[in-house]
Amino acid sequence: MATEQQLKEALIKAHKAGDTKAAQLFADKIKQMRSQDFGARIDFGGAVDTPKKQEFSLGEKAVGAVEAVKTLGSGLLFGVPAGVIGTAEGVFGDLTGRLTPEQAQRLAAQYSADVTSMPETEAGQRYVKAIGDFLGALPPVMGAATPLQAVGAGQALGASARVAPAVAAEAKQGASAAVNAAKAAVTPNTQQTFGLRSASAAEVPLEQVRRQQAADLPVSLNITKGMATKDKAQQSFEIETAKNPELGAELRQRNLELNQGINQNLDEMISQTGTKLPETAWRSETGNVVVTALQKGYEREKQKVKNAYDAARARGEMNDVISIDPLTEYLNSQSVDVTVAPVVGLIAKEAERLGVGAGRLDDGSFRLKPMTVEQSETLRQRVNELVDNKNGQDLRRASQIKQIIDQAQGQAVGPVFQSARKQRMQLANKYENLAIIDQLLDTKGKYKDQRIAAENVVNKAVINGSVQDLKNLRRVLSTAGEEGVNALNEVRAAVVRHVRDEATRNIGTDANGNPLISAKGMDNAIKALDRDSKLDILFGKKSADQLRTLNEVAKDVLVMQPGTGNPSGTAATILAAMDMVISSGAGMPAPILSALRVMAKRTKERKIKKKVEEALK
Repeated sequence: MATEQQLKEALIKAHKAGDTKAAQLFADKIKQMRSQDFGARIDFGGAVDTPKKQEFSLGEKAVGAVEAVKTLGSGLLFGVPAGVIGTAEGVFGDLTGRLTPEQAQRLAAQYSADVTSMPETEAGQRYVKAIGDFLGALPPVMGAATPLQAVGAGQALGASARVAPAVAAEAKQGASAAVNAAKAAVTPNTQQTFGLRSASAAEVPLEQVRRQQAADLPVSLNITKGMATKDKAQQSFEIETAKNPELGAELRQRNLELNQGINQNLDEMISQTGTKLPETAWRSETGNVVVTALQKGYEREKQKVKNAYDAARARGEMNDVISIDPLTEYLNSQSVDVTVAPVVGLIAKEAERLGVGAGRLDDGSFRLKPMTVEQSETLRQRVNELVDNKNGQDLRRASQIKQIIDQAQGQAVGPVFQSARKQRMQLANKYENLAIIDQLLDTKGKYKDQRIAAENVVNKAVINGSVQDLKNLRRVLSTAGEEGVNALNEVRAAVVRHVRDEATRNIGTDANGNPLISAKGMDNAIKALDRDSKLDILFGKKSADQLRTLNEVAKDVLVMQPGTGNPSGTAATILAAMDMVISSGAGMPAPILSALRVMAKRTKERKIKKKVEEALK
């Protein structure tokens, strides 16, 4: 059970705290009580009885009287001017859209209450209440709005704890009834019409998602409230307050930590690849490692092919005779192109030298004799040596000649030779027939003037290359032994270094000397790689997702909502306006004006510090 005094005390406390719903509930209870017999006490279970009026001792009355005078004095001397200050800030907040009129009104009352001395004894509270009733000094929610609104506000501290459980229970019951009635009134069709939907437990607020993403990075990051919520007002507060030399120190420190953390995450992702290369000249060093691994892999497999052919020779299978008539027909049909594709005439002359060809191409009389597998293999190797790699027509004819020889060799039945032939075709398909690998190795000297420089290998093969080039490079390196696997890891490290360099290009450093991160630079680099799924191809989904997450967190940290900022200019503008309001207090003694300025500054600082703490949680 609660008395009207207790309800009033709870009402004032709720009002001071800005809890309008609770304040209205307490006000309704007081009005309900007044509609009943005067002096009656409400039992929230329904029983009504008559309260006993407490009698105070002479000492209690004396203390209460002193407290009442102190409250009235501080309220008149400081509370009223403080209310003016709060009103000034509220007006600015209303005009700039930061506060609603109701919030502005609460702010004025808060300023007044903050500097008004509150009675602690029950006698003092009763005396203040009596004076307040006489002056009509009740909170706005009770229908009064005098300059002494804040007098007696502190009395609610204890009373709220006594009556809150009973009021909360009744409020919960009333709220449940209202919700049930609303549910009954809204049909499924109506819900669909108004876009209502049920929220499942699996739905996670975006604020929580952003915080979790930042925390789950290799180097955990603790983003601010504004970064997590993307709320314009909160972001504006954090930006403006960070400019304050004293109050913004913690925000500036957090920003430094976040910039450092993004740099550290990039460094950690580079380290996770297992790279052994130094940061200096990493581009050329990576290119050298890749080319060396490819060359060694190619030479190893080329030696295996040679050993296989040697085994076929040892078994006499290279002496098997095959017909090569299709090549005779092809060479004669290309006789008119000898000038544009010299390799045709050169192969005819080579066949004559080997004793397996005779006749002339220009009159169509050239003929190839049946030859051994060994002779056909020699002729095939000579094609690679005689072709002009800078002549596209020559390259096309040379490729066709080799295909005809390969088909003819299929007549040989020796199993060892067939195995060697199969290995030779696999070698060609793995290294020589893949454009990017062939260009990096230049096994036939085709790219003397176009060979890829070591420092451009990563750009050519990965960043600016085709998806197929990347797939081919990854496949060849991953099957080129330990050196190939290490080279592939160096390529991965080089790509993260590329992202890091794009994110820190031409930006400068922060107060701690760490490179400043550009969210746009990082986003452009990662999206360019992700456009054709290159990240997944090179890193695998897990590591690729890690890079994507870092990119999203960097945007949360560094990209503010459009229009974010103090709409009235700066926080200093508002403070200056408040100071102007105080200075305009005609007739106020200079010491009081000075005290009011100090009081206003301290009140503002307390509010800002509290909001900063909330932002950094």
